[in-house]
Amino acid sequence: MNNIFTLTKIFLKDIINSIILSNKKSRRSLILMAIVGIILVPVVRNFIFYLSKIFDVLIEVQQEALLLSLGVVISSSIIFFFGFFYIISAFYFSKDTENLLPLPIKPYEIISAKFIQVVLYEYLTALIVLAPILIMYGVKTSAGILYYFSALITFLIVPVVPLVFASFIVMIIMRFSNIGRNKDFLKLLGGISALIIGIGFNIVMQRNLTGALSDPEAIEQMLLEGSNSLAAVISSLFPGLNFAIQGLVNYNYMAGMLNMIIFIGITSLIFGVFLYLSERLYFKGILGLSQSNSKKRLLTKEVLKNNTKSKAVIISYTTNELKLLFRTPTYFLNCILMSFIWPIFFLIPAFSQPGGLQNLREVVINMQQTNGSLVIAIGFAIAIFITSTNSIASTAISREGQNYYVNKFIPVSYGIQIAAKVFAGSIIGLIGIGTVLIVSILAFGVNIPIALLILITSLLGILFISMIGIMFDLYSPKLNWDNEQKAVKQNFNVFYTMMIGSLIAGITVYTIYQLEINTVETSILLISLYGFLNIITYILLKSTGVKWYEQLGD
Repeated sequence: MNNIFTLTKIFLKDIINSIILSNKKSRRSLILMAIVGIILVPVVRNFIFYLSKIFDVLIEVQQEALLLSLGVVISSSIIFFFGFFYIISAFYFSKDTENLLPLPIKPYEIISAKFIQVVLYEYLTALIVLAPILIMYGVKTSAGILYYFSALITFLIVPVVPLVFASFIVMIIMRFSNIGRNKDFLKLLGGISALIIGIGFNIVMQRNLTGALSDPEAIEQMLLEGSNSLAAVISSLFPGLNFAIQGLVNYNYMAGMLNMIIFIGITSLIFGVFLYLSERLYFKGILGLSQSNSKKRLLTKEVLKNNTKSKAVIISYTTNELKLLFRTPTYFLNCILMSFIWPIFFLIPAFSQPGGLQNLREVVINMQQTNGSLVIAIGFAIAIFITSTNSIASTAISREGQNYYVNKFIPVSYGIQIAAKVFAGSIIGLIGIGTVLIVSILAFGVNIPIALLILITSLLGILFISMIGIMFDLYSPKLNWDNEQKAVKQNFNVFYTMMIGSLIAGITVYTIYQLEINTVETSILLISLYGFLNIITYILLKSTGVKWYEQLGD
């Protein structure tokens, strides 16, 4: 047990040092965090306002615990889905595991410490989704101290079971990722397979929930019965959640305490089984995973000539950035794949219920006929969001790491280097929204003219958010890291860019909706506005951005 705490402490200390203490420009990070915090104040306020309204409606039909159930289930589903990224990074793409194997540490201790590390990451998700709901319920019901004690236990334990399921799926798949010569390709294939299974598992779970709630008469009967009967159905998706909900609702009764003890017991049992099975899976999958192979080939003048072509500097540098993103497993999963994961994640509810896709298609077609400008604005917002979350531009400088000094000696100007990094992020963002538009045309009936207008306006939005992202990374880059995942997973610039991108997307949709203008006027407005913003941001990058780049390492 002491080794588990020691290892966890080392992992956390390494993360903290990597994020804050080792950053010589930590004051800049604090300034950025303060700015983003101020921006998020109205968002949090609105979220709490709507939670309060929902609770007022539910309490009238004695189904107030439904809010708790939704909070626990939604946060569990999100933790399960995004847990795949954390688990793959912490368990397989981290380079510290093979260094720990020769030490006198038991396998379950290494696994437990890494699992705790992932759970601590996911507490951030729970803090955003689950914590406000738990607090809102307590305030609205004038709950006593025992409720908040039970809520704290629930908050701390809820991420465990979803992460155990996700970890077990990843370990089964990655068990075979070290068989073969091309380890990087197999790691990528294993990671992608785990994510696909995770998406499928989410769809199945939500489909089962939809099936359980598809009978209108049964739902009506539950509502008439009151006593939070509907909450019990929804909280049955993950083992033990129903006991947690009952423990929270009946916190001041013996039954509530008993339910909470059962919840803790079920979670402990599941975690114990996971440790037993993971000892037989994890280390067989991790051994040799960091090795790589190479092809021995004689480099003659003819081979060199055939494999080298003269290109424009900007094209060559952009191509090099893209190749690095595609061939590095960590960057591919956390940067490239993110451009395609979010649209799938948002479509899961449509796939999860019978007729969901058809209903969504009817909504899209009707919206095009009544308010085509809103469709353009939503498409534009999706493009902004996809680009802001793929973290390509917002980690472009950080990914250089301690090798950033090389860029100061190559015969390429700082301006071109920055532009190439912006183009790399923009290209992936454009491919992401292009994929969404193709699916929308084929599956949801989006008109081709509307899709083209979305594509044209989105290009300017994608360029803008890419330049914003690299401005953040130029201002406060994360250059001190010893493995690739820290450059993208422990980089606050990704969070800043995502928050700004989400805010811009939301403001754009709201503004277009309020203006009530047609599609042509909407397109002209977006092109004019973001064309102007792009020019301003480009000027800042050419002046201030280049100056920050020159000062790296000083």
